[in-house]
Formats: sequence, C-alpha cells, structure tokens
Amino acid sequence: MVGGAATGITGCGLDIVVFSYLVMGRGLNEKIATPTSVVLMACISVIGFAFRALVSDTPIPAEAWDYWSVSIPVVVVGAPLGALFIAQRSREFVISLLVVAIVAQFIGALVILPMTPNLAIVTIVTFAGALGLFMSLARREPKLQLPHIHFPSEPSHV
Repeated sequence: MVGGAATGITGCGLDIVVFSYLVMGRGLNEKIATPTSVVLMACISVIGFAFRALVSDTPIPAEAWDYWSVSIPVVVVGAPLGALFIAQRSREFVISLLVVAIVAQFIGALVILPMTPNLAIVTIVTFAGALGLFMSLARREPKLQLPHIHFPSEPSHV
C-alpha cells in the first residue's frame, strides 16, 4: 500500500523503498541492489498492467498502452546494457550516478508538473517523510552484515 501510494505521488514506489532498505538498512552493495530494483520495477509494471487489464473495472487508456509498448524495447536492451555498465564501474561512481539521476528526475518533475497548492503540500510532506526515513536508515547500523563482494573493477583492499 505504501509503495503504491508513493508510486502514485512520485513515480517511484516499492522498488525504491526496497532498494533503500537493502542498501541503507541491510548494507547491501548498490551494485547488487540496483539490478534487483530494476527487476522488481519491471515485475511490478507487468503485474500492475495485468491487473488493470484483466481484473479492474477501470480500463487502461490507449495512450498508456502506447507508452508501455514503446518502453519494452528500451527495457529489454537498456537493462542488460545498464547492468553491464555498472558492473564495470566503481561503487562510488554508481552512487554518484544514482544521486544525479534522482535529483534530475525530481527537478524535472517540479518543472513539468503544474504546481498547485495541494500538490506542493503533498510534495513537501513526501519529501520530508522520505528524507526522515532515509536519514534514519543511514544512521543505524545494518542488522545483517553482508560480506563485501569484490567486483573486478574495484581495487582490492585485502
């Protein structure tokens, strides 16, 4: 429910919540959590479209089907290339890339969406809530200490 509400407001939902929990709450390397989040996002998209198409009383608009169908080749080609790309980069590079992408998406949404007073309040509350959640996750020690996985592009610290 929380993931669905976040998706409706921000365009990202359960996948980013799971990613954040894995990285900040459990100490998982971003290079593992990123592909996990991408696969989760793809599964949620397919399940959501299937539910709306087969179960829901509200039909999916033709424009949404068009957007979804043109995204399939991008995901089929882009996801494996993206996984290969980040596998060859340092952890710090992946983190920097993720931060730049998130900030760009947020700024883009602020520019594109017409800002009504209600949307401004929801945006501020969502931003503050997410900031508080992420700060609390970042401050606490991960409960499960996972072993460091050495990737070939990272210098060995052993």
